[in-house]
Amino acid sequence: MKKLNTLLHDVTVFNFMLLGKLCKRYSKISTVAFFAFCAFTLFSYFSQVTIHTKKVNFKVVAADENTNTKNVLESLNSIANTLINQSELTSIVYSYEFTNSLASHLVALSQFKEMDFNSPTDRASRSHLDYFGHCRSVECKTNVLRGILPGLYKIETDMGTGKFVLTVMSRSDDVTLEIISHFQKVLVESRLAAKVKDVEGQIQQAQDLILKSRSDIESKGGFVRVASNESIESEIIQQNDKIRGILNLLNSQVDQNQFQKIRLAQSGAEANKHIDSSNMMRAENFSKISKQVELLRQNIASINSTPAEKRSPMDNKILEQLTKELKSSDAELRKMGSLSRTIAVDDTFINTQITNQTTFEFDYRVTSQKVKKLQTEYESSKKYLNSLYAKRAQLNTEFLTLKPDLEYLKQMEEKLVSLKMMKSAVKSDVFFDNFSSDVTLFKRNPLWQIIAFSLILTLFFLFSLLIIVYLRDDRIYEEMELTSCFNDLEVIGKTPDFD
Repeated sequence: MKKLNTLLHDVTVFNFMLLGKLCKRYSKISTVAFFAFCAFTLFSYFSQVTIHTKKVNFKVVAADENTNTKNVLESLNSIANTLINQSELTSIVYSYEFTNSLASHLVALSQFKEMDFNSPTDRASRSHLDYFGHCRSVECKTNVLRGILPGLYKIETDMGTGKFVLTVMSRSDDVTLEIISHFQKVLVESRLAAKVKDVEGQIQQAQDLILKSRSDIESKGGFVRVASNESIESEIIQQNDKIRGILNLLNSQVDQNQFQKIRLAQSGAEANKHIDSSNMMRAENFSKISKQVELLRQNIASINSTPAEKRSPMDNKILEQLTKELKSSDAELRKMGSLSRTIAVDDTFINTQITNQTTFEFDYRVTSQKVKKLQTEYESSKKYLNSLYAKRAQLNTEFLTLKPDLEYLKQMEEKLVSLKMMKSAVKSDVFFDNFSSDVTLFKRNPLWQIIAFSLILTLFFLFSLLIIVYLRDDRIYEEMELTSCFNDLEVIGKTPDFD
């Protein structure tokens, strides 16, 4: 007990000065402890597995940065247009579908049998046969590798850049590089497939809504009314064109009928008169102007048969010039007709006027019948057109209740077209950096940690062993030990040291 007291100290608890002396006193034990410290340190460090690791940065962009169909997505509220967080991404890369796809890519490699898939954190090492020797199919190897892969990579977030960091750790450069390469491909493909699946889901949703909307409209007789309205609109356009044609032809026939009426009256008056030779020149002039008027009316009627909106500027100019000439000639004829004149001609001229009168009367009757027929046709067409307008007004009133449903159907069909266009142009939202760090090698525990641990462990066992040996040693080596064990003993002198 007294020796034990010498090991204690009032301030430092242990008497470290005495422990230092014990190290020198029992130097063999100290030497063995030193070599044990060195051996344990070297063994612990070099027995660790060398880990081959590489990091790659990547980002997942928002939907509105990767596609030009943002309005469609917002309107249907389906495809997220915000960045996914780390927990969502982690659930993706550790899911069954992802790991199974990644394992399938690696199993298909030609160098698969030479690849070491041992965990870098395990000290034990298993061969390729230990893992896959019992497998007789690719599916079996894929299932085994699928259970190993999640321990070889991890996803973190770079707080500085906001990007994700893929870290792959294995026992060889080949495995690390192949996992990174195929991880990128599988992640891009999986995100692309997810986005396509989202779009297809929205297409199906839009198609279901369109079918339901069509069914509702059809149950209300909406499509029948739409078809009837379109038919009426077409008939209205055709009827308007028909009426314009009738009016043009009617105007032409009325002008011609008026001309023939005047010509018949003048011809009858002249046939009953004797022509004076002194007025022969005036009669010839009247005949010439009459023919000119008839020709002008025919030309004007020909131009009027063409709708006004289809005439060219040259046609309008010619029509204006012919109208002026017709007015001038008509005025001249009326002036000549108001004169009392006597045309003296022979019997041959009189007989000719009588013959012309019969022809003129026949032409006048024919054109009069045409005018009456055209007027009747015009009134009938106008009446039918008014009935079409009435039907259209009635359908428009009925459409007021169907307009929201029809507008909704139209918008959904437009959105369906936009979604189908988007499906053909959709891209993955994952982008990996083109540059990355090289494969780095490291041990799980660095050398300074192992040295520190070995030193602490060695000192603990060294001091424990020294204390045990010291307590079992009955010899006294110093005056301090003597005074500690025998408090009432007085020291008379010291023996000389001959060393």
